[in-house]
Parts: sequence; structure tokens; C-alpha cells
Amino acid sequence: MRSVQMQIAALGGMAVIVAQPTYGLSEITTAAAETFAKIIEGYEQQGASMLIEFGHEMNGNWYAWGQQPAEYIKAFQTMSTAIAKVWEAHQ
Repeated sequence: MRSVQMQIAALGGMAVIVAQPTYGLSEITTAAAETFAKIIEGYEQQGASMLIEFGHEMNGNWYAWGQQPAEYIKAFQTMSTAIAKVWEAHQ
């Protein structure tokens, strides 16, 4: 990921990070989300913009996180809160 981040920064581009909770939504804890956010923060501080997509196709049954609306909402809120805290600190 480091070399990709460097290429993105050099080109002034943006990476799309597809965050898939492949081990299940219960793995999206505050600590895990904050760790993820800090990694993304490091990439952004090096000049690589990031767009994050979390748990796409949550309405299907073909992913571990699919068809669990209450659990998905909780995990999404946990991730978005952690990411927002990092970005707010730099504004």
C-alpha cells in the first residue's frame, strides 16, 4: 500500500479504499475503527487523498456483513465516527 500511496500523492490523485468487514460486523470495534482511521490519516498526511467505501452490497446475502441492518448501521457509525474524528482534527 505504501508504494501505491506514494504514486497517488505524486499524481495528486485519490485512492478508493474498499473496506470489507470479511470477518463479520462484530469485528468493527471502536479500537479497530480508530486503527483504520489512523492508517488512512497517515496516507493523507503524505499527500494521498482517500475515499472510503465501507461494506458495499450490504443488502445481499453473499457477504458476511449482508442482510444485518441493525449490525451494519452500528458498524458503519463506528467507522464513520472514527474517521470523522481524524479528519476534524486536521481542519
